[in-house]
Amino acid sequence: MSYTVPTEYKITTPYLLDAKIKEIQLAMETLSWLEYSFGRAYKGIDEGKTYPEIFQASGSDYHSCMPNDYYNFSFVWAKQPQKLISAHKGIYHYTANLSIVVFYDRTTIGTTLKYNYDELLKYDCMQVLDGVYGCEVTDVYDEIEDVYSLWTKPVEAQYIARHFGALRFDITVDYANKCELTNTY
Repeated sequence: MSYTVPTEYKITTPYLLDAKIKEIQLAMETLSWLEYSFGRAYKGIDEGKTYPEIFQASGSDYHSCMPNDYYNFSFVWAKQPQKLISAHKGIYHYTANLSIVVFYDRTTIGTTLKYNYDELLKYDCMQVLDGVYGCEVTDVYDEIEDVYSLWTKPVEAQYIARHFGALRFDITVDYANKCELTNTY
């Protein structure tokens, strides 16, 4: 795996929260200026500091989702706990809080706008998330330090610059399995 050309892994038969995350991942990839729409990120640890990382589909290969110079991307972070709303005959209904993080380099988006157009990018993301059934945006962050405040690894100073940006959409999702699941692993 190359850090300049990551793999957008998609679970082929997702269940429960993974199914909702895949729905969000597929919706986010419709944004023309977003180069990669990653799915669920997991907690990575480096020198005692936590950061988000995504699975790369080959063995134990994970990729950091900290800001970088290579591409514009999004990923989904699942917060704990996931609340069980109801359980009946193998059908489980949950709600969960997620964060969708978007990182971008304004110089690569290709606009002719001469000002900080983060509000337009935020609008694009809100339109996409509004189309995901059972997804309610509760909070939006647009300062890169606030976006990455869920993890303890600091954002490198070079990414707190005029041409880099980040957005975080905290959302509540509603999801359930539609039938009783049979474990086949």
